[in-house]
Amino acid sequence: MNYIVRISNFLYYQIIKYKEFDKLQKIKIKYGIECIVSELSKIIFYFIIFSLLSLTNEFIIAILFFSSFRIYSGGFHQNTYISCFITSFFLLFTIIKLPYLIPFTLETKLILIIVTYVLTYIYSPVDHPNKRIKSKKQKKKIKYISIFVLIILSFISVTLKPIFSNIAISALFIQSITLLVGKIHQENSW
Repeated sequence: MNYIVRISNFLYYQIIKYKEFDKLQKIKIKYGIECIVSELSKIIFYFIIFSLLSLTNEFIIAILFFSSFRIYSGGFHQNTYISCFITSFFLLFTIIKLPYLIPFTLETKLILIIVTYVLTYIYSPVDHPNKRIKSKKQKKKIKYISIFVLIILSFISVTLKPIFSNIAISALFIQSITLLVGKIHQENSW
């Protein structure tokens, strides 16, 4: 984690030395850089791990579908980098292995997609504790964007090769489960 702070601080100081920013802007810039560096470091580590497991293509599909949906829908968040790293690794590993463990028949795919839509409609968006959604209007807008993104990703998923299609559907389903977990966690924490 220390390397994330060092890299983030280096980038932060490179940005602020060339332009004047007020205190709030500096806080936002620093937080944004830390988030980007943190996420990139996790993705690089995951890429290495899944490559060593000969699951590179599966990982790419899983991370693309999971992340593309999660950006808008939100979900459960851990409090520390290491717990986030472990939880995310477990989720990605589950996404990739689930289609190998249970047969993804047409009925299974339909059930997973329907459950994903229902959970998304009920629980999306789940905001991050550090970036709360301020108004009901904004929350409603984000919910509709989440559903729209889910529709697009669902259609893309059925056009892929069978194993990649199954991983994509698994990613969308698992992400929708994090909405439920995130909402429960919010209600117990806030």
